[in-house]
Amino acid sequence: MTKLSAVQRMFELCGLAVPPALATGGVSTTGRAETILDEEDITIQGRAGNGWKYNTRTNVQIAPTLPAVTNGAWTAATKRVTQAGAFTQAAAGQSFTFTAGITGTSIVTQVDTSGNFIVLTDVLNATDVASGVVGAATNGRVFLPDGCITIDTCGKSESRDLVQVGGLMYDRENNTDIISVTLYYQYVLRFKIECIPQDIAEHIVAKAAMRLLNYTNQQTNRLSYRMIDDEIMRTKAAANRFNARMNDVRGGNDDDRLIMRGFRTEYNNWVAPFN
Repeated sequence: MTKLSAVQRMFELCGLAVPPALATGGVSTTGRAETILDEEDITIQGRAGNGWKYNTRTNVQIAPTLPAVTNGAWTAATKRVTQAGAFTQAAAGQSFTFTAGITGTSIVTQVDTSGNFIVLTDVLNATDVASGVVGAATNGRVFLPDGCITIDTCGKSESRDLVQVGGLMYDRENNTDIISVTLYYQYVLRFKIECIPQDIAEHIVAKAAMRLLNYTNQQTNRLSYRMIDDEIMRTKAAANRFNARMNDVRGGNDDDRLIMRGFRTEYNNWVAPFN
């Protein structure tokens, strides 16, 4: 299903003339229909933070992004390390360790808005260094995966109190977005409608069609209302059936099954409890 065919199906369900093309960002009914489709799309794909089997990733290790400088310059008077574009993902509060040109570890107090330099708390070398400074951050920020709708720690990292703020994870325990360790996360992704399983895409279209019916002030069109309401119920059931079919049964040595077997493998051998 393409976005155009989805919008056309919405108009069809509402008993309206089907548009021949999209009007992305426009103020026409076609443009508004596309906006409604996008809104319902993210709501249903997100599924109140639970997602679906096709778009939920679990127990994924995500490490903090650690900016590095490979051939920087050092200005002692301003405590500035400069290298064009090296610090676009750096942040104040990060710790940087330098191994060549200058040596030592210091905290970042300022980052250039263009990412071309950082300012440190300490003077690591009293003499200016024109080039050859090498170093990297030892902690950093965790950027959300592309298309992420919701994310949280899980599994071995379940007890860590992190929340998503904008495009980053924020550590509520320590009141910072600077994180030092790799953690396990579960997150839900948003895919383009062309990539969504058909059963779920049809449910998104049905829900969006009902909103389009209201937007075009056709609530009194009882035939269209009943048709769309039936379509919503049918597609919701189909989407849930599809999701249930994805619940593959595992019979191996995953943690839960070993615990249920009293830490015995399928060969009845005993194994030690997990650390």
